[in-house]
Amino acid sequence: MAEIFSIDRNTPADDAMAILNRDGAVVYRNLVDSDVIDQVATELDPYLKRAFDGEGDFWGYNTKRVASLVAKSPTYGTHLATCPQILAVMDQLLLPRCEQYHLHVTQAVRIAPGEGRQIIHRDDGLLPFKHPGPQALCNTMWSLTNFTVENGATNV
Repeated sequence: MAEIFSIDRNTPADDAMAILNRDGAVVYRNLVDSDVIDQVATELDPYLKRAFDGEGDFWGYNTKRVASLVAKSPTYGTHLATCPQILAVMDQLLLPRCEQYHLHVTQAVRIAPGEGRQIIHRDDGLLPFKHPGPQALCNTMWSLTNFTVENGATNV
């Protein structure tokens, strides 16, 4: 299995873009301080505890999802959604093909032990673009806990 290349928070956006263009993904290590991640997790925990499990093979049966994170976690809005390093990469990736871009879906996902694998899919499947084609969407994932096989790590 191929590994995703990782960089630190001081890596220039040009270098991050080169990796993203080459590999299709890049991981920032410790992009924000751990106290920020802990605060986001604390703010989202009550919502995730009340969330219902998914109802299907695609959504999972032991997976909880919570949307609208900016409204639920002030720390998410001020530190993660507006992270300068991420925005610098988004600028390079998306602005050559549009006048502006916006934050679309924000979602916290809590995968419980025993959950099956979600099928590999494209998150831009609802957009009216052919593939391959111009990049119209870019996902970021913030790990609030370590990604491990045991706790349902994401496959890309």
